[in-house]
Amino acid sequence: MLINIETDVFFISQRLREIDENYFIKYNTITKKFEIHHKEQMKNSFCLSVPYNTLDERTLELVNKTRIENIDKLIEKMDKENLIRERQNNKQTTEKLKEVLK
Repeated sequence: MLINIETDVFFISQRLREIDENYFIKYNTITKKFEIHHKEQMKNSFCLSVPYNTLDERTLELVNKTRIENIDKLIEKMDKENLIRERQNNKQTTEKLKEVLK
């Protein structure tokens, strides 16, 4: 069940609407997570699940970071992180193979 969140201690719901008036917050009683929704999104209003137990400044930062206007930056950051992980994995694999071959 989804519960509408109209007000909260840190006024995150109101501050979220300052970013975009079509954002709104629901609490999912099954997953026990807050969810960010957008009224103008096609077919389904769901945007993201808040990975924190409370609504706070981190929620606003997460929403701003994941907005479509920032997609290029987000993809670039993900690509860089993936490249770093890939290099780390390759290095670890190489080290393990060297050990096995000794």
